[in-house]
Amino acid sequence: MFNSQNTKHEFIIFTSGSFYKFALLLLILGLQYETIPLPIKAQIMPFTSVLALLFFIFTIDSFYKTPVFMLFAVWFIYGLFHSTIMLVIDLFRFNGEPLRFFSWLRQLTTFIIAGITFWVFRYLMRYVDEKFLCYSVVLLSIP
Repeated sequence: MFNSQNTKHEFIIFTSGSFYKFALLLLILGLQYETIPLPIKAQIMPFTSVLALLFFIFTIDSFYKTPVFMLFAVWFIYGLFHSTIMLVIDLFRFNGEPLRFFSWLRQLTTFIIAGITFWVFRYLMRYVDEKFLCYSVVLLSIP
């Protein structure tokens, strides 16, 4: 893509579309690696989620309200609400045991990371067609 002011000498190597395709390829490649260890005791995280967290900042430019996103939003709000209600019940039942609260924080963090992963996949898949996506999944899933 050429710059409009100086078309003979300046050009941009990576357009936003090619960057998004590269990011999607990395996310698909990360699907074959199930987990990576974290410095927290007995806690693991999918590699795709780590990549999604890195690419999330590039996907915040727009918001599209589609039926799939609305279903996801309802599921996300229900899960968050249900988890919070269960935490309150557990805290009153077990007299404020801190282990329940920390478990809830880990669950909430995982829930938010899953939402971010969905958001990033949904955003990046706008830049590819089904053929590219199918080839990428097949080729990058081979160990």
